[in-house]
Amino acid sequence: MKFLKLSFCVFCIFLIIYFLLWVKYKISIYKNTESILPQYAALVLGAGLSGDHTPSDILNERIKAGVELYKLGKVKKLIMSGDNRFQNYNEPDAMKNRALELGIPEKDIIEDFAGRRTFDSCWRVKNIFSQDKIIIVTQNFHMLRSLFLCDELNIKTTGYIAKDAGNFIENIIWSTRDIIGTFVWTIEVHFAKPGVGGQKISI
Repeated sequence: MKFLKLSFCVFCIFLIIYFLLWVKYKISIYKNTESILPQYAALVLGAGLSGDHTPSDILNERIKAGVELYKLGKVKKLIMSGDNRFQNYNEPDAMKNRALELGIPEKDIIEDFAGRRTFDSCWRVKNIFSQDKIIIVTQNFHMLRSLFLCDELNIKTTGYIAKDAGNFIENIIWSTRDIIGTFVWTIEVHFAKPGVGGQKISI
């Protein structure tokens, strides 16, 4: 019983922090493109692949949202940031191929093969790709974490919400995971190091 009470109290603390962050960043989050100010690049965050190595449903919605921004002239480049730690698992390539199918010129698709975590993607967009103003593309449940990390890394960021791809229960699970993970990513930004560094890449 004591453990349950403690767990509930900890969850409430995380929930309060999450709410305060939402209050802070809600003015930077957009569900439609009309009011978004143009930036040079959009950062599209990876979200896993299906069994056939094509983008998962969640990732596919993020790619489509990034493509929408590009076609409306809101960005000139799409940075596809995902995991490529293993030879047979390549998120950026799958993201690029999907964007090509949707009509984006290859020259305007930038692949970041070391976006293993949200923190890595945000760190690399500034320190490797030299972008300090971006539009970040992800789902609502993941947006606060993304905006917070970019903000702490001194990146001026606008968030564009991609459509959800899961059912109601799945969306609740993803949201709960991010609320519980609040402590992790508020600490991570001050103490974590990027998984992969490297030289600057001009885009």
